[in-house]
Amino acid sequence: MEERKPQDMLTVILKTASGVAILLAVLFCGVFGYIAFTKSKYHRLKDTHDLRERINGYASDFLEKRSHAAMAIGVIQSNRTEMFFFGQLSATNAQPPNADTLFELGTVSQVLTALTAQKMVADG
Repeated sequence: MEERKPQDMLTVILKTASGVAILLAVLFCGVFGYIAFTKSKYHRLKDTHDLRERINGYASDFLEKRSHAAMAIGVIQSNRTEMFFFGQLSATNAQPPNADTLFELGTVSQVLTALTAQKMVADG
């Protein structure tokens, strides 16, 4: 077997590193291009002016099957913040939730919370 010269090894390493760098650059551009495209779609969404009615409908459908449940929904739309509260705090406390109500996070909602926080950080 023929032994490789140090120059040949250096050439192989440089070619491999260049190929990896090009692939990473293409991947990087693709990911950020996709993010920019997705973000631009949100600016083109029309305001249907029925947010309150839609949220009330979703909440009533959810609470119909859960007699002692509480729900808080927060929405940021066009630099306007809206908070909606539904249901009752517990079977023994019929008060509706408010902005200070603490909700328990379950396993499924932790993923949703983490993804939402990540998206908010990415959006600045």
